[in-house]
Amino acid sequence: MQNCEGDLRESFAHEVRSFPPSLSDFGKLHLPLIKSDLLKCLDQKDQVEPPSTYDCKVLDGAVIVHCLPTTAATTFNDYGEKIFIPYLLRQLESTKRLDIVWDKYISDSIKESTREKRGKGVCRKVSGQTNLPSNWMDFLHDSTNKKELFVFLSSKVADFDFPPDKEIYISSGDSTVSKGSSHPMPNSNHEEADTRIVVHVLHALEQGGQTIQVRTVDTDVVVILTGKFHDLTSSNPQANIWVAFGMGKNFCFHSINAICSSLGEPK
Repeated sequence: MQNCEGDLRESFAHEVRSFPPSLSDFGKLHLPLIKSDLLKCLDQKDQVEPPSTYDCKVLDGAVIVHCLPTTAATTFNDYGEKIFIPYLLRQLESTKRLDIVWDKYISDSIKESTREKRGKGVCRKVSGQTNLPSNWMDFLHDSTNKKELFVFLSSKVADFDFPPDKEIYISSGDSTVSKGSSHPMPNSNHEEADTRIVVHVLHALEQGGQTIQVRTVDTDVVVILTGKFHDLTSSNPQANIWVAFGMGKNFCFHSINAICSSLGEPK
């Protein structure tokens, strides 16, 4: 590598190539058309059925916001109280603990510059009495909208009285709000939910949880959990980690335990 004068911080604030790193296919490099194709290599046909209940469920919050219908809501208050909170209560029927993890939006980060290249939606102020936008997906295309929405929904969760025997953790900036638990989580500076989810999984395992479900549509989360699996199980060898992945007809479960068992011991 050449030595030259320059600001490394400024240099690494920009992407160094116009496309994602290639994957190797028997020595030939190619660009994957669909990132989720990677999971075909990891899929275990003989994996057991997933549990019906879990010690902890970790939700990729942005995924849930994209999935939930908005037809029953007129305002953002309606959305929080009639759609988002009831969804969380349904999830709590099959788990003792529920974690909701949001992305963070940092103006000068590489990830934010990538989002800007995808374009922006129409900016809309998020407040309780404000009407929901007619085009929800267009609204979610704007980072400022999502940032305000995530803060708004976190406050709704913080103010709601959940069943006393349940634990709720929801990220809010660098901090995490907890309800029903005496084991707070430390601050986290992770920008993306992809990696911050692992922090929540680790915390649940350290508090004695064993069966963990992560809800996402992002292939990166499956890959990251697979890569960190042996570190996670070092804190709780009985860990049984599942990923509820995809949407609609493409929805499926991936057992991280089964994937890592087939891959063998870490080298």
